[in-house]
Amino acid sequence: MRHSRLGGRVFLETTLIPLAVHPPRVGRFLATARPDVNPALSLAGAFQAPQSRAALCRSGSHATDLSRHAAGLPAFRAHQNAPAAPSSQLSAVMSLESVRAFFLEKAPEIAILEAELSSATVAQAAIAFDVEPGRIAKTLSLRIGTRVVLLVTSGTSRIDNKKAKACFGARPRMLATEEVAAITGHELGGVCPFGLKTPLPIYCDLSLRAFDEVLPAAGSRTTSVRITPDRLAELVGAQWVDVCAASDPPE
Repeated sequence: MRHSRLGGRVFLETTLIPLAVHPPRVGRFLATARPDVNPALSLAGAFQAPQSRAALCRSGSHATDLSRHAAGLPAFRAHQNAPAAPSSQLSAVMSLESVRAFFLEKAPEIAILEAELSSATVAQAAIAFDVEPGRIAKTLSLRIGTRVVLLVTSGTSRIDNKKAKACFGARPRMLATEEVAAITGHELGGVCPFGLKTPLPIYCDLSLRAFDEVLPAAGSRTTSVRITPDRLAELVGAQWVDVCAASDPPE
């Protein structure tokens, strides 16, 4: 039987190259399935160790197109998977859902507000929800000695180091960005005392009581809730402290 170079080449590219990940099986396969194929095609350099599995996939795809062309058929078009959602987006969704679950269980009457604009900072949140900056309840992630705690304060207040050290026994320090999400389960700009990944001690500063209602974040950079300061502290089991510098009362 005369060996066909075209037939052997197509068979090499469409059948044998995909089998190259298992070189020991090739000889047995040829001996039983295709005795008409020149063994030199299979063993004389054709099945050297592939550089990568991706390279094999590309070769196999190209070979399939060649065989379809020889038969007068159009080549297959590669299907590209839809791009995966960035991990940050997935984390934000999970964070928001944990807050939804928290309120569904503990305070179903409180609705989560969703803004069209970013509310990641106090200034942005005040614009997004049309309130004065002091009403934005910001949640600070702090490390005090070996402890990690959350402190909820008025948006225009700042920590007074002397008061904080007297209250907590040490000067609080802000957590690193990567630690915040890992410990709280919430991304920066959406950190709140609700639906936490890890149970943490929570403190509410007296500056919040200057307002009848405050708006803390709700797990994402565009969500919040309207809540009274006392109700907020009650829901999260917070302890009231006076560790911030006095802010001007709202007009």
